[in-house]
This record gives sequence, C-alpha cells and structure tokens, in this order.
Amino acid sequence: MRKGIVWLLAGFFLVGCQKRELDGETALKLLQFRNIPVEGRMAAQYSAVQNDIASTSSYQPLVAAGLVQCSLEVVVYKCIPTDSRLVAETNDAGEIAELKFIAGNFVPAEITAIAQISADVAKADIRMSFQPTSLYTEHRGVLDTLDESSTPVNQQQQDRIVHAEFQRDDGGWRLQNIQ
Repeated sequence: MRKGIVWLLAGFFLVGCQKRELDGETALKLLQFRNIPVEGRMAAQYSAVQNDIASTSSYQPLVAAGLVQCSLEVVVYKCIPTDSRLVAETNDAGEIAELKFIAGNFVPAEITAIAQISADVAKADIRMSFQPTSLYTEHRGVLDTLDESSTPVNQQQQDRIVHAEFQRDDGGWRLQNIQ
C-alpha cells in the first residue's frame, strides 16, 4: 500500500513537471535566432545626360569603398555590385535594375507579455530591436540617400512588437509561429 502511494505521488509530480508554464527566459532562447531582416534597395543606374551631380556624388563613396563599380553606357551609368553584401536584382530583360542590401535585423530584445492559453500552448509579445549591419553602419548616409524602398530603411528602425505562439510537446517548448 505504501509503495502504491509513493508511485502515485511520483506520477503526479512528473505530470506536473511536464505541464510547466513557459517563462520569459525560455521564450527568448527559443527566439534567439529568429531575426527579421530589414532590406534596402537602390537603383543600379543613373542618368549621365542630365549631369546628375547628386547621383554621381552619391555613388562615388560606394565606388571608393569597393562596393560597386559604375561604368558609362551611352547615356546611363550602370552599376554592378563588387561586394557580396550588395545583391543585383535583374529586370525582365535580364539587366541589373536594382541593388539590394540588408541594412540590419530586428532581433528579440525583451518578452513584454506571456499568456498561458492552455497547459501546452502559450502566446507571447516580444519587443524586437533594430541592429544595423556593418555595411549600413559604415555607409548609412549614402545608403539612406540612395534607398528607394517602398518604406525607406531609415523609417524602419524603431522597436516593434511581434507576437509568437509556443507549443509544448514531449521534448519541451517549441516556437510554432511568429508574426
């Protein structure tokens, strides 16, 4: 009888351990490598006809830094990336139309709220902070001037809140989705 009570108590203890609530430290660890990239875009060409001094002077620091190479083709300067941190985007004709760059990433900074929905499901609000890449840090002024993104990079740097859902299974807590 005594042995049966011990096993019953041990069983209740183990079941209770499995249903542990999600804590902030565990949630942050599960989000550790879930970064949200912030991308910028700039034109890969500019006019030589209009004597576009602004464009010419804007691209010169990127040329001097070895990030792009620009050459005059008829009436247009066409630029190609010479650094792997810039990626060429082509148009339907196969010509380089834009240069993309990752300006930074939103990284998890703090869990602002956790709600335990059930024993095996939890939701959390996470404050994400912007961390610039070395490319963006070194060339911020020029990249901000040339950025033609629908929402420019310099307007995307404020902290933001994202929502995550976690599921608990036999292996512990897992991130299900993040929005």
